[in-house]
Amino acid sequence: LIVHLEGGDVQFIAALNKNTGETVWRHDRPRDLYEGVEPKFLVKSYQTPVIVEVGGKPQMLSNGALLVTSHDPVTGEELWRVRYRDDSVISRIVSGLGLHFINTGGSPDAPYLWAVRQGGKGDVTDTHVVWKMTEEAPLKVSPVLVGDLLYTLSDRGALQCVEAKTGEIVWTERIRGDYGPSLLHAENRIYILNMRGTTTVIEPGREFRQLAVNELDGRFGASPAVAGKSLLLRSRTHLYCIRDGTQDKQ
Repeated sequence: LIVHLEGGDVQFIAALNKNTGETVWRHDRPRDLYEGVEPKFLVKSYQTPVIVEVGGKPQMLSNGALLVTSHDPVTGEELWRVRYRDDSVISRIVSGLGLHFINTGGSPDAPYLWAVRQGGKGDVTDTHVVWKMTEEAPLKVSPVLVGDLLYTLSDRGALQCVEAKTGEIVWTERIRGDYGPSLLHAENRIYILNMRGTTTVIEPGREFRQLAVNELDGRFGASPAVAGKSLLLRSRTHLYCIRDGTQDKQ
């Protein structure tokens, strides 16, 4: 069980034995990097580590304040790191096509998205950063990768389709609303839920194609999820299960 704890006072990642709770390993963030940083919320991180396979071996990726690190999930050994200037990371890392797509956090006015080449050893900041998105990058919303296209959404509703390998913008569309829930790709659809319960559905592709807009009551902060053929949406007060009405009832 991987536990990620990055508050204003302590910042570390630990692996626990799922049966006993015993600490298997612990990796502390570099203290020298955070010394003197004020206010302390600038060293916080809210993201979830991910496990990816690189070269036939698992790696755990964790993007914290001021840097992202890769670890051997069995031993906790740090394999590589990339440094950046931002803080308060929220959105999840997405990997594919030999790249990691990493949100660097920062204020709503200045979040960046970096594409980092997989592999490497030690500090690879100067050697493995392939491209950077510096305008309308996501802060809270995790992107999705479909084929060779990456779809990103800023908190203010700038939806972008990006050439994943180069960072070239294919198209940009403005969608009304404030956004926090992550994008969801399922059944050749991308579901885009805003915080007021409006879900915009698009078809992935090199041209923007909107398929539907649906409304639910309430405030939404959780990301949508899929279970079989059902779409699950959670508001502050309700959990909605949505499925095709033509399906046989279970």
